[in-house]
This record gives sequence, C-alpha cells and structure tokens, in this order.
Amino acid sequence: MELYDNVIRQLYSLLEKEMPRRYGYDLERSWPEADEFELIMTRDAAFELGGSSLPTANCTCVTSDDSLIDKDEVLVYGRELGEIIGDVPYARIAILRVGDGLDNAGDDSEATFRAI
Repeated sequence: MELYDNVIRQLYSLLEKEMPRRYGYDLERSWPEADEFELIMTRDAAFELGGSSLPTANCTCVTSDDSLIDKDEVLVYGRELGEIIGDVPYARIAILRVGDGLDNAGDDSEATFRAI
C-alpha cells in the first residue's frame, strides 16, 4: 500500500525540526476497544473531534513500508492535553503500518477496510 507514502514523507519533513514527546506503545495501558457502532458525541470528546470552531486537522495515513514506521509509539508535538487551557487549534495525525497482505488485496475494498 503506497497511496499515502509520499504524504507521510512530507509530514516527516515538515516536523523534522520539532522535538516531540515520545510515548512507547503499551498494550496494558491501551483504552478498551469500543463496541461496534458505538457513537461518541462531540461534547464527550472535545479535543479528539474538534469541539470548537478553531482550525483542526485529523487524518490517518496507511502504509506497508516498514522504513516509514520503525516502532509503535505516540509522538506529541506541542502541549499535552493536560497543559491546554481553553480551545486551541490542533492536529491529530495517525500513521498506520499494515501488513504486506494488504498489498495483495488488489481491488478488494472490503479486505482493505478490514486491514486498516
């Protein structure tokens, strides 16, 4: 899956001068998976879903290129949620590495959706 690879490289280029806070992935500390068809209201997720009229960006870029993601982690650029007072513009960008099986899915959109 190479659709987003160039976008991912551009994101890395834009952020290369910044120093993020890095948090390793820990399955034991992960949030439980939501039930199927569970709806989250904007008032309950203010930061995650852009609870104000300020600019926000939210995207997920998918790749199967191991060189673009070397480990599972969360990088925070700027202030932590606990440090924010009031509404601020923000972005949430997820770069998701999927297995090689997705490359073989071809035009099977259901297989692609399940992998992502």
